[in-house]
Amino acid sequence: MNGLGLWLTTDGGAHWRTITPQVPGGDVVARIASVQFVDATHGWASGLDLIGNGNRFAMIERTVDGGRTWRTTSHNCAACGGSLSFVDARHGFSLTGSTLFASGDGGKRWHRVGAAPLRATIDFGDVAHGWALTAAGQLSRTTDGGR
Repeated sequence: MNGLGLWLTTDGGAHWRTITPQVPGGDVVARIASVQFVDATHGWASGLDLIGNGNRFAMIERTVDGGRTWRTTSHNCAACGGSLSFVDARHGFSLTGSTLFASGDGGKRWHRVGAAPLRATIDFGDVAHGWALTAAGQLSRTTDGGR
């Protein structure tokens, strides 16, 4: 991710191609909060503070073809779209504000896990064990999937 978009290399950096998802509300780079790929084909990008129909909202875009096409996956979760952490192509988490969401189907559907004690970036090693790091350097962990 740079000031122009999201780029992908499949040959160790010799060649790059743009795979920037389209998000509503103008400046896509300023609105993308988190990008994660678990392999060469499965990836997600979350967008925050998006503008549409007079409202501001968040969303998660998903690709299953290495960024060639993107689909909105958070239709049932208007609040989803912050820090992302996927442990594999099916299981992932999104921390938006202080609310943690989880998905077990690659991000197609999301459910609220609960309130997180902080606003942070997250990283899960598996569906139970995760860490959150605030901008101030506070580190928290969960051993029960964020519950």
